[in-house]
Amino acid sequence: MYFSSSYQMSCDHYRISTNQMVDLSCGTSQANCHLENNIQKRELLYEIHSSCCRDYRSRSWYWKGCALELARGGFNLLINDRPDADSVEKLHATQQECLAEGVEVICFPADVGDLSLHEEMLDAAQNQWGRLDCLLNNAGISVKKRGDLLDLEPDSFDQNIAINTRAPFFLAQAFSKRLLAQPKPEAELPHRSIIFVSSINAIMLAMNRGEYTIAKTAVSAAARLFAARLCNEQIGVYEVRPGLIKTDMTIPATAYYDELIAKGLVPWGRWGYPADIASTVRAMAEGKLIYTCGQAVAIDGGLSMPRF
Repeated sequence: MYFSSSYQMSCDHYRISTNQMVDLSCGTSQANCHLENNIQKRELLYEIHSSCCRDYRSRSWYWKGCALELARGGFNLLINDRPDADSVEKLHATQQECLAEGVEVICFPADVGDLSLHEEMLDAAQNQWGRLDCLLNNAGISVKKRGDLLDLEPDSFDQNIAINTRAPFFLAQAFSKRLLAQPKPEAELPHRSIIFVSSINAIMLAMNRGEYTIAKTAVSAAARLFAARLCNEQIGVYEVRPGLIKTDMTIPATAYYDELIAKGLVPWGRWGYPADIASTVRAMAEGKLIYTCGQAVAIDGGLSMPRF
């Protein structure tokens, strides 16, 4: 995903992330139509923000911050969001902000739940920049309806598993195969990595969102599985566990959690913000957690910290 220009690496770096914000609306063969070829390539990020959830809210605000932070670090990006008109418009807006940081950005609108599109997305980045270095695996949707576990509908369960678990697992699988097929770096930098975004619900039960809790717990397991598989290749695999982050996904519960935070639910005393996530993601992608394998970082202001 990202590498700071302070590394002064002579080769280009490429990373991937998932929250669906990319632009191949012109077709894969025309992926370069939105690139500024006069930009000197530095560290590159292939970012597939995959929060494609059909008729549900996406987390585009959430991960726009990650895209911008990575762009500031000198990473070229492939960003992805749902193919509907509203999401594509937001995707292009994010692209323009990232381009202003002096990097290259490809937009690839697509439903990441469609596994047949994964190779096309990876091709778009690899064909443009020659290699891949980092995947930010952030596919995510909320539940169809909050409620009693005993009333959970199969369609909401299936959609959560399809987007929150199945899509990131198989995208990471395809990405891993490409990393292993590339020449291995002679040194630990440029860092190669996969970053899974789960949730504190991987360890704290959300009783009114059972399907989400199950899906994100599975993502946490997937992160550890890929970490164990890829560690001897010096590929870092990490897990980010966001807590209460103020985004479009949390709008329905804002008033409820405002009151709880005021009463001390979050020891830090405030909501989390996209910038809190972005700084951690960038550090992971830049290789600042070298020799760390399969670890989860809870970005939650102490919410998940056991206490009396």
